[in-house]
Amino acid sequence: MAWVGPDGRERFRFDHGAPVAPGELRDVSRPGGTTFGVEDYFRACLELPPGEPWVGHVVGRHVSRPEQLAGAQTVEDAVGGAEYRGLVRFALAVRGPGGEIEGVVALALDHRHLMEFTQHLLPLSRRQTVFPSYLSGNYAFLFDDEGWIIAHPKLWDIRGLGPDGRWVPPYTEDSSPEDVEAGRIPFNLDRAAFVHPNYPLVAREVRAGRSGVTRTYNVAGVDKVMAYAPVRFAYGPYRRHGVFGGVTIGARTEAFHEAAAETARAIESASRHTLRTGFVLAWCLGILVVAASAVLSRAISDPVRTMAYMARRIAGGDLDARVDVGTRDELAELGADLNRMARLLGEKDRNLRESLEALRRSRDEARVSAERLAEQLRILNHIQSISEFLGTTFDRAGALRVILDTCVEGLGFDRAVLHLVEPGGELRAVAVAGFASADEMRVRQRPLRLDAHDCVPVRVVRSGRARLVRSLDEPDLTPLDHRIAMGAGTTSFVYAPMKIRDRVVGVLGADNAATGRPIPEHLVGPLQIVAGQAARAVERARLFEEAQSARRFVEEVLDNLGSGVLAVDGRGVVLTLNRHAETLLGTPREDAVGRAVQALPLDPAVVAWVRELLGGGALEPREFVRDEGEQAREFLWIPSRFGEAGG
Repeated sequence: MAWVGPDGRERFRFDHGAPVAPGELRDVSRPGGTTFGVEDYFRACLELPPGEPWVGHVVGRHVSRPEQLAGAQTVEDAVGGAEYRGLVRFALAVRGPGGEIEGVVALALDHRHLMEFTQHLLPLSRRQTVFPSYLSGNYAFLFDDEGWIIAHPKLWDIRGLGPDGRWVPPYTEDSSPEDVEAGRIPFNLDRAAFVHPNYPLVAREVRAGRSGVTRTYNVAGVDKVMAYAPVRFAYGPYRRHGVFGGVTIGARTEAFHEAAAETARAIESASRHTLRTGFVLAWCLGILVVAASAVLSRAISDPVRTMAYMARRIAGGDLDARVDVGTRDELAELGADLNRMARLLGEKDRNLRESLEALRRSRDEARVSAERLAEQLRILNHIQSISEFLGTTFDRAGALRVILDTCVEGLGFDRAVLHLVEPGGELRAVAVAGFASADEMRVRQRPLRLDAHDCVPVRVVRSGRARLVRSLDEPDLTPLDHRIAMGAGTTSFVYAPMKIRDRVVGVLGADNAATGRPIPEHLVGPLQIVAGQAARAVERARLFEEAQSARRFVEEVLDNLGSGVLAVDGRGVVLTLNRHAETLLGTPREDAVGRAVQALPLDPAVVAWVRELLGGGALEPREFVRDEGEQAREFLWIPSRFGEAGG
């Protein structure tokens, strides 16, 4: 125990009941001044709310395998080897009446107290032991909230610091043979799935505050049944999970059958004793009682042999075996006890098997959910990517190519086709992905008439709803559907409408003809989203083409005017000029566009007048005379304002 001042220096300290000399007092405000050089309890304690204690994790020097065994072959035979020397630190900040820190009181609990909780336990027995047998599998151990073992018969399984003052890494499948042989492998349940997958499960269950029973192997390969329970504690760093850790009690699987084996041996011993007694009585009574003794021997030995045989079957794992003794004596009671023991063992075995099956189902469900979530995230990433691309392009062919690539690579279909509704009422394939050359030509050359054909793509256009066809045996499919499917080499396909508001402009289809995989229901929604993106891309391309056509028409009209036309923006920068203006100014269009109006070969009076107009002057025609050497030319300028920027 120690009292630490507010500056982090120990004022006094008792070590194993004796006061420490003043020259040996330490500065614990930094981890290097603590017992093992890694604790930061002084700072952590000051950050806790008033009155709340701080409790640290187990800290100590790691004990290697040779250090514990000291030349012995097994843990059970090791005498005089090294012991694990560690501690658990408790600390509390002491505050004055005004809340100021007066100091910190610290208490170090010897790690051997933790070992006492588990070291003497014998599962399946009311007796205790001095030291448990590791190879038997019948022992208990403690682990903390981070999965580290902190009390165990094998001391090298306990987490500790190496000679360099750093934590020894945990035992993993990548641990070197040298580290394994030397025992530099502290055990962490979260990292021990390679030993048995139920070790990480036990750590997670304990952190969740649950107890239970599972089946596992230890490092020595012993098959065992392990019960576990959390140690609830929510102070200091243990507040995150609300547990100090967990305690486990394991028993070798064969131990469940030892009771039946012992009963069998007892029955066989009783049988032999009974037979010997019968023979002795037979010799004593002589020839006159031979017949009676033989009958008596059979009446006793047959039930005993039957029970011995049944006991051996139970010990061998046949827990449904039952013995039927027709007598009403002690043998009948022994047979009833044997049957009751077999029933209880069977119930325990079934419970363990049901628990294992439930764990397998939970694991499989978690794996399926994780795979489904990963697939959904991948699909969403692809949809987001094409959304960003389509928002920056007006190229219809490029946009449709990206959309079909998304169906094949992003959603995982083998093939995809995009049909557009033509002005004449035809549904024509305009883009495909994943098709062979011959199949692509066949698809493109066979348009569908919306007013004449009856098939799934046409129905999707009419109804505006997606349709998934799982097989060609569905009753509402038409002969045309069968011909189209057989020609495309597919038996399952899906179509989604391409909508612009309430108008269907096409359909997006996909199948898995190459691999024959069934189309899952959850892919219909993402396909509809991609179809909506395709519809918007087609509409954007159409509107852009119409705008370009209108612009080209206006420019052609302006170029054919007999008068010159000059357009500037609100800042006086030239936007365009027609062919006649190029001739009058003697400046090519590409040299004039983007330049300030004063940079053109115009009279200063014209430039001033343009600036006046840009400043809000009256839009009235004005005449200007241009001096061209020996003659002068007269020009009539007619202004007109356009645009919100005042051009």
